[in-house]
Amino acid sequence: ELNNAPQIPKVPTMEKSIKEFKNYKCMQANPYRIFWDLECLIEKLTPEENAQLTRTEKLQRHKPCGYSYVVVGMDSFGNYEITSYDSYRGPNALERFVDKLEEELAEIKADLYYLRK
Repeated sequence: ELNNAPQIPKVPTMEKSIKEFKNYKCMQANPYRIFWDLECLIEKLTPEENAQLTRTEKLQRHKPCGYSYVVVGMDSFGNYEITSYDSYRGPNALERFVDKLEEELAEIKADLYYLRK
């Protein structure tokens, strides 16, 4: 025995089916953006490397071999322009990528501190 009557499903109308951001006055400017890509080589694992205590079978490993990034900053007129970029391919790509990003972030922090004064 049912306690409640069956419900009729309501499908949204065409006007209400798309959500869109409208409150642009509350947006905060994002003065810097970093776009990056990390390239990896795929290496097969040996049976010794694959020996593990979990049930997941690992077949291969991604080994970083290169990167590229670009830092885009906003000028005083609100236009975006490339402020710096770097590209590298070789050994220790991941470590170098992290070091370079930390340098870029230090420069961005210094610039933002200067702009607040």
